[in-house]
Amino acid sequence: MSRSRTSGGRAIARTHITGAGIAATTATILFALLWLVLPATQSQLGYANLRLGVLLLAPPLVAFAHQLTHREVDVLSPWILLPLTTWLTFAAGPTVLLASNQPAEAELLVDTLSIGALSYFLGVFTSLNWARQRRRPTSVPPVSRRAILIPFAVGACAMAWYWARAGGIPAIGPDSETARIAALTGSGIPFYLSMLLMVSVWIMAAGRSDLPRPIQLSLAFVAVVLLASTGWRNVPFALLAVSLLLLFYRRVVSLRTLILGVVMAVVGAVGFGIYRAVSSGITHYETSKLALNGQYGAAIWVYLRDYTATFSRNLVDVVQLAERSVPEWGETFVWNILALMPGSDREPFDLVLKQRLGLGFQGGGLPPTMMGELLLNFGQVGLIIGMFLIGILASRVHGMLSSSSMAARIVAALTLYFMVSAIRGGIGNVLFNVLWLSLATVAILAILSPETSERVKR
Repeated sequence: MSRSRTSGGRAIARTHITGAGIAATTATILFALLWLVLPATQSQLGYANLRLGVLLLAPPLVAFAHQLTHREVDVLSPWILLPLTTWLTFAAGPTVLLASNQPAEAELLVDTLSIGALSYFLGVFTSLNWARQRRRPTSVPPVSRRAILIPFAVGACAMAWYWARAGGIPAIGPDSETARIAALTGSGIPFYLSMLLMVSVWIMAAGRSDLPRPIQLSLAFVAVVLLASTGWRNVPFALLAVSLLLLFYRRVVSLRTLILGVVMAVVGAVGFGIYRAVSSGITHYETSKLALNGQYGAAIWVYLRDYTATFSRNLVDVVQLAERSVPEWGETFVWNILALMPGSDREPFDLVLKQRLGLGFQGGGLPPTMMGELLLNFGQVGLIIGMFLIGILASRVHGMLSSSSMAARIVAALTLYFMVSAIRGGIGNVLFNVLWLSLATVAILAILSPETSERVKR
């Protein structure tokens, strides 16, 4: 510890993050050994839940406890955010599958998640020396008005183009499900150009503009409303989530405020999803029936309960498909990018996957999930190597959040958000978003606000 004291705050910070990583990794190894020697007389449900808790919940809790002892709470750590989100997404899976008399499917789910989790943590541990403790920038760089207003204007015009392709505003139309999918079929260029609204707001959140605060808040509000009009709840949610991440690393945000923001965002996303289902005529679901009867609290609870069960079933379905299919060899990662090409008749891969599985439920497609898509493309080897690389990437992205470059911080925040989204939605569903929004951010700041880059260099 003497070296840390003589080397300054940065060395101390590195010691703390390394300590948290070692503590979490040690706990993972011990719990994994415990899982291997458990007696076979344990109930299948208890055994399944214990394995998921040990491999996905224990390491984040150990890392969080270690942070609290050093007063360095950072829930965005690679030891916490992605594994905790994975656990929340699939936690109800074993219970639901066993209650449906599907023990083989429950075991398949837990085995897949266990292999993926161990590979992910190994990747995080490998990149320990690259990870840095959270360090807020010493100053918030100035940003030109042009870097905010021009992408905002382009995004707003693209939104009008998107409405024209959809035949109206999907979010308030009689069938938002059909309208939003129709607007992407053939060419999704208007939709993706409208995402420049997000870049505009993120630049405001990460930089210092001379635009009056009321105007900045008005622009952010209009951007949320316009993006919500697309019928895709993930888009306005991404805008708000990434903005919150940028503010979290720009100024002190209490844990209470962060939790409150997350709860409000989740409730808003759930409410939007229920509204979309009801407005599209999908009324046979229990959540829709409860909402139509005015039982909104119960509708939200049932929605959240079924949410984790749905993605657990999705993962099982995709794993079983991968076992009997020829590997895709990475094609699903670029499928949606190829679908954007002018004249392309490709449907989004979610819809194609639903058709391959012979499922005919109403609504959109079937998200392959992150681990399911790795298996679908490269089999078990792909799951192990892929989750290992994702663990390394999560550590690198977390370190970028404390960069002195505003562009790097925005790219890191949006990448981290879409990595979380990919846990349930799949890699191909977010890859183009990450590439497009990262390139747009770097280009806008370099061309429209060069003084920001110059300030960083000095």
